[in-house]
Amino acid sequence: MPAAGRLGVAGLASTAVSVVAVVATGLLGPSVAQPPLGPRSWLPPWHLALEPSPWLVTGLLLVAVAAGALGLGLAMVALRRGWRPPVGRLVAGSVVAVAALVAVPPMGSADHLSYAAYGRIAVLGGDPYRQPPSSFPEDPVVSAAEPPWRSTPSVYGPLTTAEQRAAAALAGPDVRRTVLLLSLANAAAFLLTGSLLLRLAGADLGARARAVLLFWLNPLVLWAVVAGAHVDALLVLPVVAALTVLRGRPGAGRVLVSGALLGAGVAVKATGALALLALAWVGRRRVRDVAILVAGAGLVALPAYALAGPHVLDQLLRARRLVSLATPWHLVDAWLRGPLGHPATRSVIGAGAAAAFAVVAVVLWRRRGDAGPPRSRASGTEADLTPRLAETWRVHDAATALAVVVAAYLLTAPYALPWYDVLLWAPLALLPLGRLHVLALAHTTVLAVAYLPGRVEVQPEALARLALAVRTDVAPWLLLAVLIAALVRRRGAASRRPWR
Repeated sequence: MPAAGRLGVAGLASTAVSVVAVVATGLLGPSVAQPPLGPRSWLPPWHLALEPSPWLVTGLLLVAVAAGALGLGLAMVALRRGWRPPVGRLVAGSVVAVAALVAVPPMGSADHLSYAAYGRIAVLGGDPYRQPPSSFPEDPVVSAAEPPWRSTPSVYGPLTTAEQRAAAALAGPDVRRTVLLLSLANAAAFLLTGSLLLRLAGADLGARARAVLLFWLNPLVLWAVVAGAHVDALLVLPVVAALTVLRGRPGAGRVLVSGALLGAGVAVKATGALALLALAWVGRRRVRDVAILVAGAGLVALPAYALAGPHVLDQLLRARRLVSLATPWHLVDAWLRGPLGHPATRSVIGAGAAAAFAVVAVVLWRRRGDAGPPRSRASGTEADLTPRLAETWRVHDAATALAVVVAAYLLTAPYALPWYDVLLWAPLALLPLGRLHVLALAHTTVLAVAYLPGRVEVQPEALARLALAVRTDVAPWLLLAVLIAALVRRRGAASRRPWR
């Protein structure tokens, strides 16, 4: 077996270790990573009730993240060296991994309980954008939400709330069934997104293998999004679908549909607007197309938010001033809060983050390199993904712009969590491997480790101190290093190399 093949097989083995470690953790039962779901039944998610040690659970998940990062890194190196694994088998392996992760309870946070609570509040006739779960202390589903979300109204878009409401309506006053339906919806969205990425990759074997290994079988994404049952899987689906619609030679109708899909993404989660910005930038020389794209997005997003009620943006506007502990902005917050006070410090951070986003986006765009023209199988150079769409509308261009905008946002946002990175891995799965892929690997890994084991309230004191130290004293500096690496150009980098 060639060296590239051996690296690739080692990467797949490490990925398998990662998935098995997560599934094993889930089977142990409620823990510092897995909130309880109430009485067990014959329906999944299935688990035992072993009351595992917090240290055991944290150790298993640390192994999962480390093995996942190693597996993904080895796979990326192998792909760069020419490894071309059988795509069909990889897809089958991903489906098995997703099914196994859905069969055990969600882990890594208690967000899925807040999703269930918001849906149940809507079913009960309440307004999840105005009434937090603590407003319904007697309901078994709503009261299962854990701090801090127990006292927090919904921050999600109206389409997400509609999905949560549908799950709650079908499940009734049953936490486990509600979570199962939400997990199934997220898993279906993840697999559909992967299918669209494969279609966008075209017939080139290298591009197809990259699409599978960087999304379908990306162990960090499987952990953060599928095992955690996070709504970000619902966000990435319409965004990738919007790229798919533009494949070919899009007329006004296709551009309008693409815009409508982007509007659906915005109605799932406000960060979907990043995709709209990226595609508008790609088509900036075709003013008519951009106008149609924005109009299509508005036709979906504006009515959705209007129908959601007057409080739909309340929590979102409050959340924009939050600073998560693992980002570099936490360091700024700690330094300035004393002399400036809390409100002024958050205003400074907000302005600084906006400026930093613009700078990083410009730098990444200028250093994006060139994937080169479509190749023949004999040429041995990286392939462009698809033929031209229509002058400025190419899948490669759109994916590049989306990766640049999302990466700039994730690297500079005051509030970031590991599952947000799925919106970056989707376009990266369509692009020739380069420096941004390495930065994404580092960014997702650091955030994943920083937020282990997941549930804060039930950790023993020693573990809580250790986890907090990693989150506040180690992760911000590592992510700052990733940000600096994105801005610094390596000497002697080839001009045609992606993100040199």
